[in-house]
Amino acid sequence: MKKMIWAIFSIIILIILIVLSYYLLSNNTINVSEIDPWDLYDHSLKQNEVKAILGNQEVENYDVSPAQSLSQETYDKITNLRPNCLDNLNLGDGVRIVTYHTPNRNIDIIYSTESNQVECVISQNK
Repeated sequence: MKKMIWAIFSIIILIILIVLSYYLLSNNTINVSEIDPWDLYDHSLKQNEVKAILGNQEVENYDVSPAQSLSQETYDKITNLRPNCLDNLNLGDGVRIVTYHTPNRNIDIIYSTESNQVECVISQNK
């Protein structure tokens, strides 16, 4: 009888672990094209590069663009400030941009709608 109770208990724990693992793994994947602006803003705050640039600065305001093609203006900005970002980005690629406005700088986080990941972080002094 005790062996049967332990077996049932073990199966229940195993099911809980599988469900929890699935939830945690699926929760890290986002769909950049469809995610709500607030959630994309929140996701970008968790990126290490963004944390390093922001430091203790207060975000006064932010903008989140709709899914769009990478414009010539943004492409030129990347070319001038972070050309290594162009390894994964091309003119016309689908992107979504989160821009932070702090007292001292503007920070652009460029997400690819193809990879659903941050492809470039650009920081400019005001």
